[in-house]
Amino acid sequence: MLSYHDDGPLFYTDTLAALQDHARDSDATLLPHHISYARGSCGINWDLFDPEVSPVVEIHSEHGGSETDYDTLLGLRHSVAGGSTINTAQYALAQGIRFGFSGGSDDHWGCPGTHGEGLMGVWASANTRDAIFEGLRARHTVALTGDRIRLSVTLNDAPMGSALSATPTRLLSVAAEGWD
Repeated sequence: MLSYHDDGPLFYTDTLAALQDHARDSDATLLPHHISYARGSCGINWDLFDPEVSPVVEIHSEHGGSETDYDTLLGLRHSVAGGSTINTAQYALAQGIRFGFSGGSDDHWGCPGTHGEGLMGVWASANTRDAIFEGLRARHTVALTGDRIRLSVTLNDAPMGSALSATPTRLLSVAAEGWD
């Protein structure tokens, strides 16, 4: 859970529904991770997914990728490996579930963002808490595999993560900048 406020109390619960309610009530955001693991061993249950409190999901970390079936085999270190097709991001998107992407290092060694692990970028109007949370909640995010890459994608001038109506005219704009 990512809290907007610095002074929120710790919250303990045994149910996802209670955690989602708490996030809604406390202006927090839930960031599901390791989504492609099999249900019952950390994997996501898309039937219980709430995009209001979880606008983005993790599709890459040192546990591996969760975008497709192939990605689920790429765990680096302490992964339980293996995955479930119905828990991948591509499966959920094909079902009409909408969310943005995040990456997380999930590094238990104190070296976040190492190559091969994950990072999340947020396109925000300013480098402020308000703007960053606004960008996160609007799904203006990108998941990276540890490489520092500045990526901006727009479709018909709408930033990545936007929901657009179908139109026969599509203008895709991509800007990418590597840091190394």
